[in-house]
Amino acid sequence: MNMNGRTRTQYDRLATPGNLQILSNRLRSRNAFSVGQSIKNVYYAQISDYHVVNDEMIQVDFDAVNAYSTAFWPTSNSSFPFAIHPENSNSLRELLYPDLILERVNNYWNRVFTENDSDRNSPNSIFNEVNDPFHYLKLCTISLTLQADRYENIVKVASQRQNVDAWFTIILGSVVEQNTIALNNGTMALLNFGWSNPQQSNINTYHYFTGITICPPKEAAALNAATNVTAWPAGNDAIIRKTLQKIPRMEQLICFNVGQGTCVGLADAHGKVLLYSDLGCDAPRNQKATPKDLQFCNCTNPPIILSHWHCDHYNGIFHSGEDFRSNTWILPPRPTSLNFNKSRVGKELRSRGGTILNFPNPAPTNHAITASFGNGTQVISLIQCTGKLSQKNANECGIAVEIEDMHDDRPVKWILPGDASYSSFTDPFPDAEPVAVVAAHHGGHIDKAKYPHRPSISQYARLLFSFGTDNTYGIPCTADADTLKRYKAEKWRFPSGWVSSQKTYSLTANKGKSTKPKTVIASTQVKTPASEHDVLSTATWKQPDPKQPQKPLTHIAASWKANAQVDSTHLKTCLTKQTFQILR
Repeated sequence: MNMNGRTRTQYDRLATPGNLQILSNRLRSRNAFSVGQSIKNVYYAQISDYHVVNDEMIQVDFDAVNAYSTAFWPTSNSSFPFAIHPENSNSLRELLYPDLILERVNNYWNRVFTENDSDRNSPNSIFNEVNDPFHYLKLCTISLTLQADRYENIVKVASQRQNVDAWFTIILGSVVEQNTIALNNGTMALLNFGWSNPQQSNINTYHYFTGITICPPKEAAALNAATNVTAWPAGNDAIIRKTLQKIPRMEQLICFNVGQGTCVGLADAHGKVLLYSDLGCDAPRNQKATPKDLQFCNCTNPPIILSHWHCDHYNGIFHSGEDFRSNTWILPPRPTSLNFNKSRVGKELRSRGGTILNFPNPAPTNHAITASFGNGTQVISLIQCTGKLSQKNANECGIAVEIEDMHDDRPVKWILPGDASYSSFTDPFPDAEPVAVVAAHHGGHIDKAKYPHRPSISQYARLLFSFGTDNTYGIPCTADADTLKRYKAEKWRFPSGWVSSQKTYSLTANKGKSTKPKTVIASTQVKTPASEHDVLSTATWKQPDPKQPQKPLTHIAASWKANAQVDSTHLKTCLTKQTFQILR
């Protein structure tokens, strides 16, 4: 297919990081370039995550798309639903009316969700590469470390709950040579080229950071229309409940080692996964922690519950050895617009015949879908969290999961909050004691109002942390100094000095003078707990001060009681490419 005088192959060749052009510091200079000249370093972006590095710096991660992606520019030979510019335009400032964009977008999503499986191999299929508008979007993520005093407005948007879905325009300069990378005044950006092909998303490059500004209202309105997902099917409690009722009895909860992400398999006594709560792996900035040959068990074609719209909870779709796109997915509530990096998930699932069950959207506060399963021996509840529905505040507006069982004539439960604070959802089983808790937000910052209380010391209980070693967020328990103390206050037993590694670096001041060195605690060493401790971690080391992670690869698991009759027979066979061990 010819696009602006170039073949697809030539177009992709231009899109390599080495050919990206240096642009002017001024945003208005972007109009001096025509679409056909080259792929420019201009990106539309929305904040996906942020955290404070120290008193002077803030790290902001963006879901981004190249502003000169072909999908935004219709021609006489093609009409893309995501086009935001008039035909034959060559200026980023010339925009279509949002109503026209929205009409095309709604028609596209209606086709995505209604096209028959038998039509997917047709040349006219919406999923055919030539017809797929996502194929012509240059998707990526951008991570910036910004000085708070220089980018006060951006930091304000990132750190407050207002304008959280704002669109930004980011301009980057040339590629920074690997041997010159250092903390440099926040003037470099880590660019992860996911493009529209998820398999390319391990390509990371550093670029000089040229500028960032909030998009004006007209531009933001066009982008919001292009990313509108109100045409996605409405949620249905009865269908979700019926899906959950078919699940066999669960005997163990397994946190797979996926690096800085979350993937929890709810399995039978032999490790055969019956239901997933999240199917994540590392976000781009932390890909070094992703285990090699990552695999998940898909032997029962289990349903997957996505807790919220953060990529470290769904990236396993694209990076595992198994294809989960034909499974049944229960997706969390979503805002009116969902940026392309996230809405692509819906398209990918439908492209392989996957069944998408949307949680009611919006639903009443703390709305729950509860179902009895395992031949009536267990109960599962999916609870909507109370946060305001937005892309930026995704942690607190997703789905929390709890499962109740009976042991020794007393009710017990597993708690899986995703990244949500424990105070953001109502406990559906208040009389049950928690015997397994997946630590909220990987052990990082959450609301301080409520933490789960450990049962009496004589009873079995486990607190499971899923995070990647040496991650950029400083998790666990370093994003918020009170986190560890609050778990301990609820009687959870940690090893002494559980997290013990430190790193020291100096920031570079505006005039090239070094400021006072900053010490940052990093989760590079986490002690293996003894039997008298409750804590387990996917990043646990086997020795006190190892230079390299010890083999075998360690997954972590909990059951319903101490010395439960569970094993790893199935998983050892299923995950053949991984060096395997479960730490209990």
